Amino acid sequence: MTLEVPLSAPADPDDALAERRYAKAIADAQDRLLQELRPYDTQLLTRYHNLPQLALVVDPAALRHLRESPLVTAVQEDTPGSPPS
Repeated sequence: MTLEVPLSAPADPDDALAERRYAKAIADAQDRLLQELRPYDTQLLTRYHNLPQLALVVDPAALRHLRESPLVTAVQEDTPGSPPS
């Protein structure tokens, strides 16, 4: 899934400060969503450090929550044969 992050990716990849700020914004968004998901049956597979995304295994109730959460901009199911996002 893709998360809503208040900052855009830095335009200049050599701007270390902007890169750190963006990485922190991603981590903060991931933390908020993971906290939101605590009541649900979920398993964290991958926490990306430079992309506003998480890979999770979720139950149907958690999936409904993700689709309605303002912290999430997109949800994509990863199934065998599905194209990479």
